[in-house]
Amino acid sequence: MNWKRFRDIISGRRPDESYYILGLDLGNDSSSLAFYNMARGVPELLDISGGYGHASMPTVLQHIPESREWIFGEYAILNNDGHENSAGSMIEQLGVNAYLDIYDRPIAVSNLLGLFIKELIGNVRNINPKAEIAGIVAAVSTYNAPEAGDEIKRAFNAAGYDKELINLVSDRECVFTRYLSGDNPDAKNAVLLDYGSRELRAGVYSIKRAGDRFDINTENYMFSSELGARNIDRDLINLFLEYLPPRISKQEKSQLTGFLYQHKDLLLQKNNWSKPVKLYFNFTYPPAQATVTEKRVNELMFPYKERFTAFLNNLLVRGNIAKARDIDSVICVGGGFEMQWVKDSVLSVFGENSVHFYKNPKGVIAESAAVTAAKLLRAVRAPSVIIRDNLQIRVDLGIMTRVNRRDRFYPIIRRGAFWWQETGPLNIILNQATDSADSIKLLSRTDDGELRTIAIIPLDGLPARPKGATKLELSMRFENTNSLSVTVTDRGFGDIYPPAGYARTIKVNPLR
Repeated sequence: MNWKRFRDIISGRRPDESYYILGLDLGNDSSSLAFYNMARGVPELLDISGGYGHASMPTVLQHIPESREWIFGEYAILNNDGHENSAGSMIEQLGVNAYLDIYDRPIAVSNLLGLFIKELIGNVRNINPKAEIAGIVAAVSTYNAPEAGDEIKRAFNAAGYDKELINLVSDRECVFTRYLSGDNPDAKNAVLLDYGSRELRAGVYSIKRAGDRFDINTENYMFSSELGARNIDRDLINLFLEYLPPRISKQEKSQLTGFLYQHKDLLLQKNNWSKPVKLYFNFTYPPAQATVTEKRVNELMFPYKERFTAFLNNLLVRGNIAKARDIDSVICVGGGFEMQWVKDSVLSVFGENSVHFYKNPKGVIAESAAVTAAKLLRAVRAPSVIIRDNLQIRVDLGIMTRVNRRDRFYPIIRRGAFWWQETGPLNIILNQATDSADSIKLLSRTDDGELRTIAIIPLDGLPARPKGATKLELSMRFENTNSLSVTVTDRGFGDIYPPAGYARTIKVNPLR
């Protein structure tokens, strides 16, 4: 059914159970599907784990050549045989028209994702085979590249659900739509933490209510791939290898992924261990056994705990909030919050009163997308959420260089970068990468390629040297999106011309 036709039908009526309003969260590691239960007025997760008791499905598929079929989720992980017939980590490969080789046959990632989406949404047939899908909202990463969104839409088209797809909506908009529809309309300052396999993402938001509309301003947004759960998975596999013989086969190594999937919860979700955990590696020959103590796991997680806590404190400082008690609500979503040490770290910073944990943290975004879908279909009333931010640089910043006797713009900071991201220094040989020996011209470049001079940095005071014998270091650092510090430092030229101790810093507003 086309979602627009359903929206017209539903106006002023309550749909029955023969219609499904779906929310979908496509994750790099796992994906979740939820529907909006109109009878109860709440979103509900669909059990799509194939009977394994999980509310999510690993975003993995595998081709079985003997039967010429695809298997998905847990089955694909546990059936991993080490051959190149599996596809995973598809979401991070979107936006560049990537291909994956399945038995030496290149297949577009968007087509593979379409197969996965078809299988994922097909789970609603297990509940009611005759039910129609009224509409779907797919939650996407907040700062998704437009090209990645285009590929997700192509994947829905390949799956045969392009007419049911209402829209791609940012994950944070979905979460706030659901959160502010509930019992939390008076929140003034909120932190949204999304902990997934690729990275930890976090934002600080100020919220103002105007009737049925919430204006949300992003005070800060940060992310860390070092804290991504995939790094923890890697460390756990290395832990398992400590208990195995030094030489195991390629097939046995591939089985460790499935072993990790089955035992990660056992190692990281336990709060108080009464006794050590015994692991049985029955896929090796000879079979192996290991005893893992709570102390050993805590040692493994200690560096992550320290980085996680430092990340949260840095998030507040950069968001101009010095104290955690100024935060009304901390919303915790993503599979990382299934680990007990993560919950403990959040509570140590924010306390218990403001933190919101969920029973199925992996499924929160899917549930929120289902609420958003019901709102867009006019099946329920929900507030309008308008999120604004000014955290990314909107232009390229750089200097002119001379290549093959032609002037070319060389970007140092590219548009789309967040103001707090560090940029490495650029080394310049004077009179080769600058207009003259007297100054350096700093330029901005807009989306349409227009160049504009935003600052001229004078170089008076440099010692006299032959042409091409002065090396300068140019570095840039944003204090916020409106204030850029540019520093030029003399680095001399080898042993012949030592640095003269020259340095000059200017501040400019690149967006004025």
